[in-house]
Amino acid sequence: MDSMLCCFTPSLVIQIITLPLNIIPVLGTLVYLCINATTYGWDLMAMYYNASGMASTAQRALVVGNGCSKLSPQNIGSNPHFNFGVACLLLELVPVVGPSFFCLGNACGAALWAIEIEKSKALKGDEQMLAGVDRTV
Repeated sequence: MDSMLCCFTPSLVIQIITLPLNIIPVLGTLVYLCINATTYGWDLMAMYYNASGMASTAQRALVVGNGCSKLSPQNIGSNPHFNFGVACLLLELVPVVGPSFFCLGNACGAALWAIEIEKSKALKGDEQMLAGVDRTV
């Protein structure tokens, strides 16, 4: 089955299972964010990764690293999917307006991040092309 047609992504299943953590006022919400942020950020960017032809194993290596190395406590802060996921989940945890309005904003944020990735790819391609130009003319 195509992953775009499936509404139950691993991220959603993990969020449903860990939802009771939010009952604990501050600490529970922080633990909920730490558990769900990386997979949620990955879930928001999955459409871009799939459209660019990236295989699921390559996506997993990009997001969590080999052997989940990017999920270790010393590396988690430098993981852009974790940072993006935390911001998106925090917005969606706002009562009443969070789930209804900020989920659309998070999708727009993922699209803007995809545009930035494409721009950086284009700049790297231009730099490589300029590096191959003979400047002795």
